[in-house]
Amino acid sequence: MPTADTPEFITSRLEDQRGIVLLVYVDGAADDMEMLDSFNAVKAQYAADSSFLSFEARKVTELGDTLQQLRVSNPPVLAVVRGTGDVAQLYTGWIDRKVMEQVVATPRAGSEPHGAAGARPGPASAFARRRLTASARVVP
Repeated sequence: MPTADTPEFITSRLEDQRGIVLLVYVDGAADDMEMLDSFNAVKAQYAADSSFLSFEARKVTELGDTLQQLRVSNPPVLAVVRGTGDVAQLYTGWIDRKVMEQVVATPRAGSEPHGAAGARPGPASAFARRRLTASARVVP
């Protein structure tokens, strides 16, 4: 369950069982801008299935407690959250377009995500089975 500090635009999507793909990036950083380009290209392919939200790092306060629940703070961050609130994938650090597309497509296909071949999930990947809730408890 989202908390009182979770913004309505996230809460409403989860209440509608709509998946969320979230990118947090640093404007002007070459790798982050490449990820933003990849994000926008993947969004064009999968926007009918999930909500795609991107935030420049200086504007993350608009995300309320979302990053705290994900237990991440340093961009770039890519989180794929199922409509149930389960975090399907969570990456900190740069990933390329091919990996990003696979990460987004995997939960869409309904299979259990295991990461893409060659992907290097960041330290936050240990939280990939978390649920976006007040306690961010581990989901079986």
